[in-house]
Amino acid sequence: MPDGGRPALFAEDVEVGAPVSVAYEQWMTYRGFTSLLKGMEESDTIEDLPERRILWKSTDRKGSSTGAVTFHPLADDLTKILVVIEYFPRGPFARLANSIRPRGRRLHQDLVEFRRFITLESEANGFPRTRNPRRRSKRRKAQA
Repeated sequence: MPDGGRPALFAEDVEVGAPVSVAYEQWMTYRGFTSLLKGMEESDTIEDLPERRILWKSTDRKGSSTGAVTFHPLADDLTKILVVIEYFPRGPFARLANSIRPRGRRLHQDLVEFRRFITLESEANGFPRTRNPRRRSKRRKAQA
């Protein structure tokens, strides 16, 4: 455990209207995650079982984390995605900031945004893939 501090545990799930194969593929290419799940993109993958589970470990200046995402088929076109992250904040300021749990809210929002993306914008549904859906949304507002 870094700095001898207690880890924060975050667990969220989301159901998406897509088969496991599509949900997994879109998860692996999606670029709209914020800081907590963005760490997954810049991490060391410990295990990758396609369409089942991804385990990772990451470290940055604010702390380190270990996480897992699992994909569970509920029906032909319905998948439950479960994300569990154990976060170890580094230093007193990171531990204090972590005490108000903004990372848990960000994780929830990331999953809600991913569900929106896979439902409305993914290639699997006939829409072109966007690299950063948040930026695209801001451009649309500016054009309106």
